[in-house]
Amino acid sequence: PNPFNPRTEVHYTLPRNGQSLLRVFYARGREVARPLDAAALAGAGRVAWDASGLASGIYFAELSLDGEVLASRKLTLVR
Repeated sequence: PNPFNPRTEVHYTLPRNGQSLLRVFYARGREVARPLDAAALAGAGRVAWDASGLASGIYFAELSLDGEVLASRKLTLVR
């Protein structure tokens, strides 16, 4: 769900097997989390993210596979 407080699940679909990476950035571009950094199989998946230690605000989640960015999504953390 978006907005979320303080935990959320990011759902994704990978087109092929490979090294998947989900990075979360604060709105100013600083990376704050890597909820997913692992080899993954093609298909649907999900990863939980706990933002308990972070301030309210706008964050961006970026999903990449083998270095290629597949998707980016805006996340709003509201306390």
